[in-house]
Amino acid sequence: MAGKRPATGRRIPLVFGSKKIKRGGKDVTVQLIAKIPESTIKALDIKLKPAAEAKTAPKLVKDKKGRLYLPRSGGTGSGKRSMLCSADGVAFYSVVIPTNCSYGLAKTVLAKNSKAIVFKTPAGAAQILGDSKKLKAKPAAKKSPAAKK
Repeated sequence: MAGKRPATGRRIPLVFGSKKIKRGGKDVTVQLIAKIPESTIKALDIKLKPAAEAKTAPKLVKDKKGRLYLPRSGGTGSGKRSMLCSADGVAFYSVVIPTNCSYGLAKTVLAKNSKAIVFKTPAGAAQILGDSKKLKAKPAAKKSPAAKK
């Protein structure tokens, strides 16, 4: 993508909200937490509260045969869902979507708590939420010189 900026700085865990889910047959309230790079937080002026730091060492558990393994739940985070956000419509920043959080919920939370007004999900075109007067004009595409005959 042409306008995507690389992320720099450490990744800070931010809380997108909380949600009730079923885990092991019980209703549990979980926090929707995503780790976002510092550069993205500063560029989009994201004002979500930071999450309490999780345990640094993942805990190994035993299966029925006594073998140790790393559980999938609890955030090994091998597959990340993300969307592109922009405050001006030109420079886009990738924001990771927390597990159990929909793209729609993430868009509304970011629209309320940041300067981001343009959102691109993997499913479709850019969506503008908020004041479209803040958008900048896209830079003109360079035309290749016409072939000489």
